[in-house]
Amino acid sequence: LCVNDQKVRFRVEANPATNGGQPCCGPIKETMPCETIGSVRGVIQDGAASPWSAWSDCTRPCGGGLRTRKRVIEVEARNGGYPFCGALKVLEPCNVETCGTGDGKIGDNCAMSDWGDWSACTEFNVQYRNRQITQNAKAGGTPCE
Repeated sequence: LCVNDQKVRFRVEANPATNGGQPCCGPIKETMPCETIGSVRGVIQDGAASPWSAWSDCTRPCGGGLRTRKRVIEVEARNGGYPFCGALKVLEPCNVETCGTGDGKIGDNCAMSDWGDWSACTEFNVQYRNRQITQNAKAGGTPCE
């Protein structure tokens, strides 16, 4: 339905994110010009990302490291489509088993809090989340990185 040569569409969040899940992203309301006879508009194309890469090697052999996987924007939004709004890089803990101190004794490793919730997407399609150091390494334990 066109009103004043504009059409409007809305989205409804049917299943809000919970337990640290990623929130929905993209506009809830979109307005665009009505097409007129003889106009040449392209097909509406939403942005899309590539499949995830394989996981990287872990940054540490023991004591808790990180591995990453990435993807890239393969299709840019066109003609009023929604831009891709999702993570392009994911970090995950790996090799979390405790390292020894070399003398048969095990020191206290660095300990970190759980990850906080993801932030909203920035204008550059980036999201953030944080965690805190809850215990620094002691007696040869694995340090925080």
